[in-house]
Amino acid sequence: DRPRVLVNASGIDYYGDRGEETVTEESPAGTSFLAGVSQRWEEAAREAEALEVRVVLMRTALAFGRAAPAFRLVVLPFRLFAGGALGNGRQWFTWIQIDDLVGLYRFALEHESVRGALNAVAPDIRPQRQVAQEIGRALHRPSVMPTPAPLLKLALGRQSELLLDGRRATPEKAERLGYRFRYPTLPEALRGSL
Repeated sequence: DRPRVLVNASGIDYYGDRGEETVTEESPAGTSFLAGVSQRWEEAAREAEALEVRVVLMRTALAFGRAAPAFRLVVLPFRLFAGGALGNGRQWFTWIQIDDLVGLYRFALEHESVRGALNAVAPDIRPQRQVAQEIGRALHRPSVMPTPAPLLKLALGRQSELLLDGRRATPEKAERLGYRFRYPTLPEALRGSL
């Protein structure tokens, strides 16, 4: 009695830092450390396909939600009137509201047509500076104190890639297969998460 489906949790960092390039589920893996980790993790999950298990590779962006730990860390400087862009703020910033993340997992479990990679990102992709401005607007706080990239690299080491690398990853496959986002825009997602 093996399961019919395996939904593997991976990261949108699979694509690495892609600059202005738009990436879909068909795009190749990046070359960063986190891209390599994600690629190896997905290769291990794909081994279940040999057992006739349907495999979905959920590539997840930063989840927005009241209790989401990473989101709380991102908004904390704004709550303290010290928020702003991360690094130069030009990197593309992907995100997803937690209700849509859960919705995509359910969608993947319930729809046989969902196989392979699935970008768990909202359709409203913006440069990180614009995301910071929207967070400030939603919290009625300024968004003028950038966090310099060297400081983030010093504090976080290689994990700073999570904040400083950008990828313009779209939810092309989810939308094509019929998933309807509950929070498709950044302002809606922030209202539902703060």
